[in-house]
Amino acid sequence: MLEFDKLKLDYTNELNVSHFKVLRSYDGKSFDDIGSVEAFNIEDQANEYSFINNDPGIGLIYYQLEQFDFDGNSEKSSIIFVGYKSEERVLNMSLIPNPAQADELNIHFYGNSRAPYQFKLIDVPGKEIWSNNFQIDSGSLVQQIRLSEYVSMQPGIYIVTLYQGGERVRKRIVIK
Repeated sequence: MLEFDKLKLDYTNELNVSHFKVLRSYDGKSFDDIGSVEAFNIEDQANEYSFINNDPGIGLIYYQLEQFDFDGNSEKSSIIFVGYKSEERVLNMSLIPNPAQADELNIHFYGNSRAPYQFKLIDVPGKEIWSNNFQIDSGSLVQQIRLSEYVSMQPGIYIVTLYQGGERVRKRIVIK
């Protein structure tokens, strides 16, 4: 298992930037402030920042940066996710956001095996709407799927099930 996470940020055209807050989440929705990095505030130069999270946890961990300017304004970055290897078999999945519009649902899944992963999407009465197999890319144990690239969904409640190597994870999603 990894004992820490080293996050790196490359930033250019930095002007009026005071600092960056590092935010962490275990569900992709509720983020906690876990530290900050002071900005170099040097314009027309690529600046590299790093932050070490000494207590990352196991499974899917989401990170987001919040940039603060000297004038008090702030802006959040897009969300990234990281997975951790474990000696035990681990299978996890997050549906972001939930509830979601049909075209904005992302499935983040994590496992510690390169064996094929199967997804099934069913509606509440149990009708299979979509099923597909995915192989995790070599070098990465975390993947993201934008479901709208594969299936069109109407508003309602659905169940997404992830199968891999005899394990199963099931999550409910609400489509607005």
